[in-house]
Amino acid sequence: MNKEPMRSFYTRGSMIHRGLEKISRSPMIEQEWRSQIKNISIDRFNMYVISPLKKDGFVVNHDGFWRITSNGEARLSELGATKIRKTPQSSQPHYTMNTTYDGAELKTKPARKNAEDFLNYPSRMNNRLYYRNGTVGAV
Repeated sequence: MNKEPMRSFYTRGSMIHRGLEKISRSPMIEQEWRSQIKNISIDRFNMYVISPLKKDGFVVNHDGFWRITSNGEARLSELGATKIRKTPQSSQPHYTMNTTYDGAELKTKPARKNAEDFLNYPSRMNNRLYYRNGTVGAV
């Protein structure tokens, strides 16, 4: 049996491979098919996906619906399943709290008695005393 060489180049995970896999699941019109593969113009989709698959005899159009042929199914089984592309990290949702943070764990009193007595005394810089309430006194 003399096989005719394929006219197009097929690589795993390419747009044409993903197109072949999508059409193998169910017959579709080309607008639906295009929207499931990549959001490009119909003309480009026809040029890069439909035309090569049609020329190689992998898909046919019946009453406006594209269907995969037995040759297309054989080629798809050779290529295998496409890998699912992960979304970039920036597009994944950020989980935030719906309340404001009050910092209650930071407001706990120290365990040691009289540990914060230093807050009652002023700080001395040069010949002045600086109190926590903002007043300044002389030494």
